[in-house]
Amino acid sequence: MFLCPDCHPKDCPRAFIENEFGQSRGPCEKCHKTALCVDCQAQIPHPEEETMTTTELDNLACDAVNTKSRHVDWSEGWPEKWEYIEPTGKLQCGSCFAEVYEDTFEGACPSCGAEDLAEYREEDGGPMMNYFYPIPDFGEYGPGSDKAARLLDEAHVALCLIRLNGGEYNEDEWGLALTGGGMDLSWQICEAFIVLGYLPPLFACELPDFAGHDYSTERSKRIVEACRRSARFAATQGNALFNRLNKLEDAATAAPERGSTDGDV
Repeated sequence: MFLCPDCHPKDCPRAFIENEFGQSRGPCEKCHKTALCVDCQAQIPHPEEETMTTTELDNLACDAVNTKSRHVDWSEGWPEKWEYIEPTGKLQCGSCFAEVYEDTFEGACPSCGAEDLAEYREEDGGPMMNYFYPIPDFGEYGPGSDKAARLLDEAHVALCLIRLNGGEYNEDEWGLALTGGGMDLSWQICEAFIVLGYLPPLFACELPDFAGHDYSTERSKRIVEACRRSARFAATQGNALFNRLNKLEDAATAAPERGSTDGDV
């Protein structure tokens, strides 16, 4: 349980944690990095905070940097034309509704200690907004559909994994789709690509500046750095193309005029 050492004794009954998803007692499974003490508003670090090292950022694939979103109408064609890959092996506590995966379940709810956990599946999961974000070469180089669905679920991003059956080039195509809307979700789009092992696409890297957003967290720093790397990759490509075009122009200027022949009168 989170306890703020500045204003709470060890077993204070008011040790509630408040985050963007609401109020909860026990370990924060939603906000990942920090929670706020209800009484003093102090930020409390997540005890299981994971950071991505520079080496791990170096290993992110650049294949998705230049991809573009496409319009797809999710209200039709399921499951013949597209499929939504759900995370499997998930349990939910019947007392506090905390979620845990079977392979990490140790006989009791990690939040409240209850033992009445049952298989859980999202009733309102799947794509909502009619956009498709391609993941190049996912079938060959991606982490696998089951693992990818779980990584997205554990990252708590509003995106899901989609397979188009016979995509743009008449082959199965993998990508992401938003499961919610109503605001600019560029931060979450970028994070979804990152957790799947890709630098985020450039179109999503213009991150909005939300009021009250804490940019000092490791999560925010990781996303910003990954976006910076996407921009640097695109700039390198652009510079290489610019230099090549300059060489073509220089060669055209240096070459003799076409059609001219020595000795013409």
